[in-house]
Amino acid sequence: MYSNIQRSLRHLLISNVGNGRQGKLWNACCHRRNDGLSMNLHEGTCTEASHASDTAVNYFDFHPVIEKIPNWKTKILKSMLIYTNFITEEEQTNIMLEIEPYMSRLHYETSHWDDAIHDYRETERKKWNIKNTVVINRIRKLAFPPSVPQLQLVHVLDLAKKGVIKPHIDSVRFCGNTIAGLSLLSDSVMRLRHDAQKDHICDVYLPRFSLYIMNNIARYEFTHEILGEKESMFQKKVVPRERRISIMCRNEPEITMEDGPTFKTPDQAQEQ
Repeated sequence: MYSNIQRSLRHLLISNVGNGRQGKLWNACCHRRNDGLSMNLHEGTCTEASHASDTAVNYFDFHPVIEKIPNWKTKILKSMLIYTNFITEEEQTNIMLEIEPYMSRLHYETSHWDDAIHDYRETERKKWNIKNTVVINRIRKLAFPPSVPQLQLVHVLDLAKKGVIKPHIDSVRFCGNTIAGLSLLSDSVMRLRHDAQKDHICDVYLPRFSLYIMNNIARYEFTHEILGEKESMFQKKVVPRERRISIMCRNEPEITMEDGPTFKTPDQAQEQ
């Protein structure tokens, strides 16, 4: 029943690979991209800087002002974690097979109710098929301890190639201190900008297949945005933007900003 969808998705996924470059990149331990970005990628590992000396270079680009403030850099690196190759290409395809029949019937919206997103379509999903439930549960297990109440609806956000997510802080009325986002179809750059000190900026490289976990300082004190295709650069190198889908899990709203969950180290994550 999925034959036509599978053919369409195969074309879509091959297009997003970009002449075969990206699909081969993530299996390499050390690999220099054709566009000049040098990435040290360890399959399924977390890029928290306390566990890898080169992670700040590979995934976090601190702008000049914040670069000179080690305290702020440490706060960001502890509250914004990147897990590369969190899913495989096959798992991405399985997710797309489930969501694409519904998403393809939606029109891309030009603006969001709070003006934070442009050229997007979205839905929320509670039930997933067996294969994709495994992936969703893997996200939940890594991002949230058992004692933390989670929102049962998973947010699916489909951003067109020309779409942007403008600077914003997710409302505390709708979710708690942790946001876990899985990146599908395209690499992208997320910009963190301190809400009060606007010159405190850090760009975060989000490769497709990766999972980010944002909590506490990064979640509450910094706005976050996904740069549009014209601004999509990391360390002065262009990061080509295609259609991007993010699968986001959140915990329930909370009142205080107390310390959030203790996240697993890379070694612990690999043992799961």
